[in-house]
Amino acid sequence: GQRLSLNLKNKSGYIDGSPQLIYSQEVFGFSADRIQFNGARNEVTGIGSVLFKNESLKVESDKAILSQDGNQIVFYENVELEEGRVEDKYSFGMSADTLKIDLVDGKVMYANLGGELFGRIDSKSEYISSISGRSGRAFFLDEHLTEIELNTDADLTYGKGLTGRENQFKGQIIKLIFNKEEGLSNVYVDGNAELLSLREKSNDSE
Repeated sequence: GQRLSLNLKNKSGYIDGSPQLIYSQEVFGFSADRIQFNGARNEVTGIGSVLFKNESLKVESDKAILSQDGNQIVFYENVELEEGRVEDKYSFGMSADTLKIDLVDGKVMYANLGGELFGRIDSKSEYISSISGRSGRAFFLDEHLTEIELNTDADLTYGKGLTGRENQFKGQIIKLIFNKEEGLSNVYVDGNAELLSLREKSNDSE
């Protein structure tokens, strides 16, 4: 950063000028326009253009609160997340009102998405999924996404590109299971489950 202010008595302060924090031997990076320290609460707050990156995730938001031990981060306002540096057979992008991630040794293990949730999943086999719900969770293993759970008014649309077969599902809970070799491998729908359509798209108007 460019400017540092520190209150030794209160164990608080801030750094301006797009500072960056590196945790766990560069396992992940955290940056913002301003980073504030609060020793009494054992937390660090990033304000403005927040960016988190590690092997599993890249997250952007307007604000985030990071525990000083680096084991938990909560993101607020205009939260956008996508896959990190790890390479799989699929890519994903999601937006939510809030996002809380739990980390162990700098690796994402679990993510809790709050508020309105929207997302898109692309696979190298050209299958595309769009997802939505009022909240959700994501699980990771060895830095790979293994499951997304959509809760309350969950919706999934799944099809091959713009011309393939399209499947639309609705339910209270939808679970999407991922395999790093195959991409999206299984879908489970629970609670008022509905299959809205199963059709081949064509250029003919319906």
